[in-house]
Amino acid sequence: MKRYAMIILFFMIALTGCSNDSLDNRVYTQGLGISSGNGFTLTFQRFEDTNSHTVHAENFSDAVRRQESMMGGEIFTGHTELLCIDRSHTVEHMQELFYQQWIPPDCKVIFTNPEDFLQNYDCTQMVHTIRMAEENGILPLTDLSTVLNEWMGMGETALMPVPAGNLPALVLMHKDGNALRLSEEAIRGMYWLRESGKKDICFHGKEISVKVLRLKKNYKNGMLCYSLTMKISDDVPEVRDMILSDCEKAIQEMRSVNADVINIQEVMQKYHLETVPEISAEVHTITGKELLQ
Repeated sequence: MKRYAMIILFFMIALTGCSNDSLDNRVYTQGLGISSGNGFTLTFQRFEDTNSHTVHAENFSDAVRRQESMMGGEIFTGHTELLCIDRSHTVEHMQELFYQQWIPPDCKVIFTNPEDFLQNYDCTQMVHTIRMAEENGILPLTDLSTVLNEWMGMGETALMPVPAGNLPALVLMHKDGNALRLSEEAIRGMYWLRESGKKDICFHGKEISVKVLRLKKNYKNGMLCYSLTMKISDDVPEVRDMILSDCEKAIQEMRSVNADVINIQEVMQKYHLETVPEISAEVHTITGKELLQ
């Protein structure tokens, strides 16, 4: 009996060794860039590797196979943290990455030159910067799942970061590749119009907490109005004016490229509107000295 047990143990150890060898041959990508403006270009950056690797092919599958032969191992994208795309992307490419190559849904997406960024910038630092900006209300969620949902929604437009110094900027990007970089005021306004919740803002050196209590979308007198009711921690009337100005700026820039990331199409459907009406914003504030919960 002991003899059979030893034989079984031997095979288990042998199989485990094979499994470990297989895992050791994998190439784990941290950053991935896709561009299809002139053929198909795929750029990889591995974890703990500042060098990037670029390959050109006719399609995504061929690009992966070529890169695997160059790297000498299976490419594993299941832990990819950053996906870089440019205007030449297609929704089909993104869906293929998401559904067939198992890119994780929380992988961050940025708008940039994929090959240039992955050759010259640190993926770890960019991912950390984006996550901190999202947590602090500077950026909306910009993961792959959110971007795909917005592209496939009625508005067909997504918000995504673009590298810009210490903090990423933000672009409106239609699924057909058209993009517009937003101003800082519009970025702040988008945060409120998308009912993102609570945020601490700095006003003339003073930190003030602001919380969205209610967002109503009403259609009256031929105009679609986004009405925000907000609670602020200190009685500073200028804060309301600043928030209103930011919201108006966000609407202005968004409509300049016929984009929609604040559910305009859903409201139009609700009120049976065939064309986009004029859009306005109004802000009502409730003030108090108590800390916001």
